[in-house]
Amino acid sequence: SEDLSNIPAGIYSVTVTSSSSGCTATTSVTVPNINQTLTITGNTTPLTSCTSPNGAIDISLSPTGTYTYVWSNGATTEDITNLTSGSYTVTVSAGGSCTANATFSVSNNTNPPVPSATSTAATCGQNNGSIDLNVTPTGTYIYLWSNGSSTEDLTAIPGGSYTVTVTSSDGCSNTTNIIVEDNMIPLVISGTILSNTS
Repeated sequence: SEDLSNIPAGIYSVTVTSSSSGCTATTSVTVPNINQTLTITGNTTPLTSCTSPNGAIDISLSPTGTYTYVWSNGATTEDITNLTSGSYTVTVSAGGSCTANATFSVSNNTNPPVPSATSTAATCGQNNGSIDLNVTPTGTYIYLWSNGSSTEDLTAIPGGSYTVTVTSSDGCSNTTNIIVEDNMIPLVISGTILSNTS
């Protein structure tokens, strides 16, 4: 054909022959290989849930065009969602040798509860010990103790080891263990001997 299209870079020679005179001429043409520079920018959404991944990465390409995408987590879409925290790398291809890479980090913005406790010792094996639990940050929590209790604090308990799991409204949880001592109180018995005078 007279013209060529959709060809790779290289040197092409063409010979043209006149159908009327039979004269011929030859020339060469160089098709250069111009690598297009791709610029990848993006915005990340942090992980905020402890129960379901909700991080995301939204990218944009310059110049605009039709591209293919391969992410380090196996995704092949331009943007990715439902992510846990961590680093994600994307390779963008415009075809041929025109490719670009970029790495984005999804931060962990979950806020798990931090429980701390003060215990009061039981005495002489009695059920008179207690645990005063405090949780930060301030919020609404669900408590599950190793003795089956679901209250924030424990009272009227014997000495021993107690574990509590604290769960926040967004599904984040943390566990701590508290020891309630059992103190034995020494008893001192004293008396007075009275003589029999009768």
